[in-house]
Amino acid sequence: MHNDLKKAYLKKGKEQAILRRHPWVFSGAIHEIEVVEEGDLVEVIDSRGNFLAIGMVGDGSILVRIISFDKVNINRDFWKEKISVARALRSRLNLKLESNTNSYRLIHGEGDGLPGLIIDIYGEHAVVQAHTFGMHKIRMEIAEALKSEFGNALKTVYYKSKSALH
Repeated sequence: MHNDLKKAYLKKGKEQAILRRHPWVFSGAIHEIEVVEEGDLVEVIDSRGNFLAIGMVGDGSILVRIISFDKVNINRDFWKEKISVARALRSRLNLKLESNTNSYRLIHGEGDGLPGLIIDIYGEHAVVQAHTFGMHKIRMEIAEALKSEFGNALKTVYYKSKSALH
């Protein structure tokens, strides 16, 4: 899928933040962006034509929110892996369903490499909030990835984003 992505080209010298793994590309760092719509995926390219990251296009001063610093296919397996990694981290922190609580934040936006996405687990239920249009657009893929990761341990996925989106 990444071969079909539009490109966002950075101004010379503006790649340093991304090389340090900062998850945002501000509009002032963009030299040129191919025609895209809000929520579309783009490859972020430095001024020399080198790939830096894949992100979702926003509408404001944060023009691109990075979801991968690697050139990967953004598909169902990608979302499941992100959720699996976040779940494993919560397990290591003893914030899992089998511990002393049945409620925890599974996905916390940029901290889990998914800017604009919040997922809370309440026992057998997941509550998903998209704070960007890009995450809103892929909400069904996120729900499928949650079901795949949790199996029968997850009874419902509730999408609670209408008030969070502009």
